[in-house]
Amino acid sequence: MKQWFNGGQNLWSRGPSSVEEDICLDNDQLPELKPIAIVAAVIGKPQITLTRLSNFRRLQRAWVYVLRFIKISHTKVRDASPIQAHEIAEATHLIIKFVQKESFEELFDELKAGKRKLKQYRNLAPFIDADGLIRVGGRLKYSSIPYDGKHQILLPEKHHVTQILIRQLHCDNFHIGQQGLLCIVRERYWPINAKILIRRIVSKCYTCFRQNPPTVNQFMSNLPDYRITPSPVFSNTGVDYAGPVYLKEAGKKKTVYKAYIALFICMATKAVHIEVVSNLTAENFIAALQRFISRRGMVVNMYSDNGTTFVGANHELAELRKMFKKQQKVNDFCASKGIQWHFIPPRSPHFGAIWEAGVKSAKHHLKRVIGETKLTFEEMTTFLTQCEAILNNRPLFPVSDDPNDIKVLTPSHFLIGRSASSIPELSYAETKINRLNRWQHLQLMKEHFWKRW
Repeated sequence: MKQWFNGGQNLWSRGPSSVEEDICLDNDQLPELKPIAIVAAVIGKPQITLTRLSNFRRLQRAWVYVLRFIKISHTKVRDASPIQAHEIAEATHLIIKFVQKESFEELFDELKAGKRKLKQYRNLAPFIDADGLIRVGGRLKYSSIPYDGKHQILLPEKHHVTQILIRQLHCDNFHIGQQGLLCIVRERYWPINAKILIRRIVSKCYTCFRQNPPTVNQFMSNLPDYRITPSPVFSNTGVDYAGPVYLKEAGKKKTVYKAYIALFICMATKAVHIEVVSNLTAENFIAALQRFISRRGMVVNMYSDNGTTFVGANHELAELRKMFKKQQKVNDFCASKGIQWHFIPPRSPHFGAIWEAGVKSAKHHLKRVIGETKLTFEEMTTFLTQCEAILNNRPLFPVSDDPNDIKVLTPSHFLIGRSASSIPELSYAETKINRLNRWQHLQLMKEHFWKRW
C-alpha cells in the first residue's frame, strides 16, 4: 500500500527535484491536461418551439414565466406574485402572433405592402389590426358585437397551437358537440376549415368516445326465400304483439282494462293487417287468427318469435290437426290448408325485423295521436282499421323514374289492385276538441295519424 501512494524506490532515488522536473516536462504530453479551444457561434434567429406542450393552459403559463424572466432581466426586480389575468392575455397574444408569423408569412408581407391579397384568403378580407394580428374582415363594423366577434383572429388549420386551443375550449365547455363548439370558437377565432378541424378533434376526444362509442354495424345476410319469392298476399305471414293499450267499457262506466294489438304482416309485400285482442291467451289469438284468415285468406307459413302465446297457439292447432286426421273426409282438407308454424331462434329479435318494423311504424304515431285518451273496444277497432289503410298506402318504391309520374306502388295494390282510399270525411282539424262527439274525435285522431305518417 505504501508503494502504491509513494511510488517505487527507483523513482525517489533520483531526488525530489528531478521528479518534479519530469512531471513539468511531461504535462503537455498528457491528454487530460491538453488545452481545449471552444468556439461558439449564433447563426440565424433563435428557434422557438411550441410543440413541447400538449395543453394550451400550460403553454400560456409557460409563456407568462418567459415574459417575467425577460422583465426581471431588464428591471432586476423579482416578481413572485400569482399569475394575473392580464399576463395570460399578453402571453396568449404573443403565442398567436408567433403562430401567424410562422404560418402566414407571405400574407403578412402582402398586407403590409398593400398588395392584392392571396387568392385563398381573399374571401375572408383579412387585415392587420393595431396589435399586429391578422383578423378576418366583414360588414359588421358598426354593429354592437364585441370586436373579437366582428373580426375574428385568423388561425392556420394544421398548426399544433390551433389544435390544442380548440381541444381546450372543448374541455372547458364540458365536451360540447361539434356545432356548439364551432359557435364558441367563432366568437373570437377563425380557424381555416374549422368544421373539418373540429370534427377531427371531437372524434379523437377520449372522454366523448367512451360516453358515445360508435355502433357496430353487422353485415346483413341474404334474405330468406319467402321474402323474395312471388306468392299470394299473406301466404307467408309474420305476426307480433304490440301494447298494451288501455280501453274503457262503453257507457258511463269508467272501468279501464288492458288490450293488445296483433299485427300480421305479409313477408313478401309488407301488407299489414291489425287486430285488437283483449288478452295474451292462446284462445284469443286463435280467434284473431280466424278473423284474419276469413278476410285475407288461408296462411301457408306463419312466422313469429318464441312468445308463450304463439307457442300455445301452435300446440292447439297441432291438436286440432290430430283430431281432424281421425276423419278421412277432413284429412284431405287439413293436408292442403294446414298452417305450418316457424319460430325464430331464441333471443334473436333481428330474425323478425320485418314485423318489428311494422310494429314500430304503428306504435310510433299511435302513441302520439291517442295519447292518454281512452277508447272503447269498438272505437279502437275502427281507429286501427283506418290506421291499417294508411299503412297499406305507404309507398314501397316508385313505379317509374319519371319525375312527372307521381304514382307509387303500395301494399294496397297487391290487396285490392289499387290504392286504398277511405270514405271522404269532413276535416275537424280547426274545430275545438270539446265540441266534437266521440265519432268526430275518432276522425280527428285519424287525421293526425295521417299527417304524422
